Amino acid sequence: MKFRRLARDYTYRKRYLSIYSNELQFLQRLELLAASFYKKAIQSKDLASKDRYRKRAIGLLQVYISIMKEPELPVPKPINKRRNILSFCDSDCKTFFGFNCQSDLYRLLKCLLLDKERIF
Repeated sequence: MKFRRLARDYTYRKRYLSIYSNELQFLQRLELLAASFYKKAIQSKDLASKDRYRKRAIGLLQVYISIMKEPELPVPKPINKRRNILSFCDSDCKTFFGFNCQSDLYRLLKCLLLDKERIF
């Protein structure tokens, strides 16, 4: 088990496992409540109220941890079947592959003796 992070810390594929803003506000409230109950447990003089506040703080922390935990689920890689050599424009060829244009990709496939239908 891992602790979940904010969505900005994840790639696009794993954002569904991250913490949403509503959950984040709830977790912040849980932190404040647990801290206040723990402070009351330290400051209270009689033993029964100390124990009661400490149990409440521990219960809130357990809820906090259960919300923050993320199961170790494998995330399947998305398959994009619509991408082939024809779908890349010249700017995509430059960005993704470092070639100046699409014809350079064709020449590379021809030099490597690869069939363009089997590649993509």
